Amino acid sequence: MDAKIINELDYEHNFYTDSGHGWLKVKHIELKILNIEHKISKFSYKNKDNVYLEEDCDARIFINKLKELGITYKYHVINIDGESIIRSYEHY
Repeated sequence: MDAKIINELDYEHNFYTDSGHGWLKVKHIELKILNIEHKISKFSYKNKDNVYLEEDCDARIFINKLKELGITYKYHVINIDGESIIRSYEHY
C-alpha cells in the first residue's frame, strides 16, 4: 500500500442517519486503497464515486482498517428526518 496515497486521503467523513439506520459516506477509491472493497456487503449503497457503508458491519470494517493502520479519523453526524435518499441508491 502506498503510504503517500494513504496520507492524502481525507479521513473526515459524514455519517448519515434516518429514522431507522445509518451510513458512513466514503469514496470508493478509499475502499480500493485500503484493500477492503471485497469485504463490503450488499447492505451498503453506492452513488457515483461514493459508497455509503451501513453502520452495523461495513462501517466497522472501514474504521477497524483505519485503526489497524494507525490512521486517525473523525466523522460528522447528519440526521435526516424521515427516510434518507441513500436508501434509493444502488446496492453495493
